[in-house]
Amino acid sequence: MVAGSNGVDEFVTDLQKLALDTGGALHWGQCNEVMTGADFQKAYGRANVEAFRRARTILSQHGRFATFDNSFTDRLGLGQRRFSPASLSLLLESD
Repeated sequence: MVAGSNGVDEFVTDLQKLALDTGGALHWGQCNEVMTGADFQKAYGRANVEAFRRARTILSQHGRFATFDNSFTDRLGLGQRRFSPASLSLLLESD
């Protein structure tokens, strides 16, 4: 796209929505302003999302390290900051 063109932001937003509506998954580090936690779970599957959360909890030593926590992971429900100690133990016990 040509920088400064009119409607570029709206076009990119519409393109993201179209990708999600048709079963696509957006790149985590690129344009990704519209994906929700529900979209993420739909794209990757509930079991995979829960496995990711459990692994991340273990690797972050139960949220002690927040290296990869940011507004994106919080928006998708993946950030460690959203877990209380009680919910962390429940996640680790579930299989």
